[in-house]
Amino acid sequence: MSLLFSEVVQYNKGRSKTGEAFHQRMADVGYGIGKRMLELASFNRDKKLTRELTHEDILKWISYTVWKRLFGKNSECNLKIYDSDEYAIVDDNLLVTRYISGADNLRCEYFVAGIVQGMLDGANFGATVTVPDLVIDGKNKPGFLIHLHKDVVERTERLTRG
Repeated sequence: MSLLFSEVVQYNKGRSKTGEAFHQRMADVGYGIGKRMLELASFNRDKKLTRELTHEDILKWISYTVWKRLFGKNSECNLKIYDSDEYAIVDDNLLVTRYISGADNLRCEYFVAGIVQGMLDGANFGATVTVPDLVIDGKNKPGFLIHLHKDVVERTERLTRG
C-alpha cells in the first residue's frame, strides 16, 4: 500500500504547479475513497447496515471505528473546539505522513481530509474539512478541522430536542 500511495503522491505532485493545487488533487483522491469507505464501514459485524443520526455520533464513529479500519489505531482524540459547529480530529502519528518528507511544503494530510469530507458528504452531513496545525496543550499538533454546515447543526438540534 505504501508504494501505491507514494505513486499517487508523485503523480499528483508532477501535475500540480502550486502547493494548493497539490492539496486539492490529494483531497479529491481521498474524497472518492471516503465515499466508498462510508458504505463499506457502515456494515457492522452482524452484516446489518448502521446509520448515525447526529453529527456528534458520526464524528465519533469516524474518529474511532473508521480510523481503526484505515490506519490500524484510533485517532488521538475527537475534540469539540470553538463553537458547536467545529470539531477536530487529532492524530500525532498519521500513517500517510510517516514516510513522506515535508519538502516543498506539500501536505499529504489533505488526502485524509478528503476521505473524511467524502464520508461526511456521503452520509449527508455537509462540512468543510481543513488541515491546520492545531495548538493543543501548548503544542502544535497535526489535525483535521471539521466545520459543519449550519443546516447539519440545526438538524441535530431538532433530533435531540425530541
